[in-house]
Amino acid sequence: MRIAAGEQRDAAGEAGASAEASPLISVFGRPWKGGAMSDRIVPAVGETRGDLAERLRVLESQLAGLLGSPVIRFDEQCRSALPEVHGIYRIFDPSKPYETVRAGRTKTAAAGLRQRVYQNHLMGDQAGNLRRQLVAGGVCTDLEATKRYVRANLAVQVLAVEDAEDRAWLEHFMLGVLRPRYCD
Repeated sequence: MRIAAGEQRDAAGEAGASAEASPLISVFGRPWKGGAMSDRIVPAVGETRGDLAERLRVLESQLAGLLGSPVIRFDEQCRSALPEVHGIYRIFDPSKPYETVRAGRTKTAAAGLRQRVYQNHLMGDQAGNLRRQLVAGGVCTDLEATKRYVRANLAVQVLAVEDAEDRAWLEHFMLGVLRPRYCD
């Protein structure tokens, strides 16, 4: 079943107002046009609308968990505040909470989110990390300036996701929704 733009359906597929709100509504504080994203699903071959709706509800809930997680500033407590587990992260400027500067996931880092966010993005200088991206994007003039910029202007939110496959799919969903300025 295809659902027309602007049309809403209930769980039984009947036209009308959606009784279930997307978790992203309360996180971002503004309405999602047309109700929950799960109301606009067209199933793939071999799946039911309910399967896709449930998968989307889970991803929305996990992303809402990330967006509602504590904000960790890049200060002296940053390293110890980051968990040594695998998961996803979002780096942003707290004065512009609707804009994401960098987002991603851990893959194989032994120290999980602590290594990926602190050691790679704040302290590291390898290609593809935030510091190099800020220089390439003209935000900062050199790698030392990026460290000062990140500490003064940015913060991170993290969400632990142990399963590697779930983490990869959640990262894809997160990147599509948040549309960060930088990612791998």
